[in-house]
Amino acid sequence: MNQLPSGGVWVVVDHSGGEVEDIALELLAQARGLADRLGQAVGAVLLGEDVCGLASLLGQHGADAVYVAESPLLAVYNPSFYAPLLADLLRSQGPSVVLWGATDQGRDLAPRVAARLGAGLGSNCTRVDLDEGGRLAMTRPVYGGRASATVVCPQARPQMATVQAGAAPARRPDPNRQARVIPVEVRPAVEGPRLQVEDV
Repeated sequence: MNQLPSGGVWVVVDHSGGEVEDIALELLAQARGLADRLGQAVGAVLLGEDVCGLASLLGQHGADAVYVAESPLLAVYNPSFYAPLLADLLRSQGPSVVLWGATDQGRDLAPRVAARLGAGLGSNCTRVDLDEGGRLAMTRPVYGGRASATVVCPQARPQMATVQAGAAPARRPDPNRQARVIPVEVRPAVEGPRLQVEDV
């Protein structure tokens, strides 16, 4: 698999019904801003079946590369397939920051991947920024939303955060901007899935 240099700010893309969710475009805008300040690239990750057609839109919204994993196994969200695949991808490619939407899927998947990688995770963040040392500063509500706290992950990488919808606006798409599309191999697990999706 071809890859960008190690590091980078990545977004795990939420999509449904053949459309990219608004929160993914908002996260790409934030990722672009962070990456430009760090001098790094922006990566986006697409998992699903027949999703490669969405990659061009992600490029227009700021992604430099789109990692695409396509398989019938990924047609419906199942953490038994998504979590190990994402953990292996992040481990091999080494992004410094990974942003997820604070959606049902993001809230379920991000902690599973963080646990596999031994990484920290700021959950349900209302803002992400960089501190003076270039680390991801994650602002999140505490005490039932009556206050907020800003946390950093000093050592473990990647730095990971789930971010609320509306935390920052999406950028206007640039139709002349294109991202590299990098296919990701999907290997069936040796064991069957521990979780079976019966209905959505």
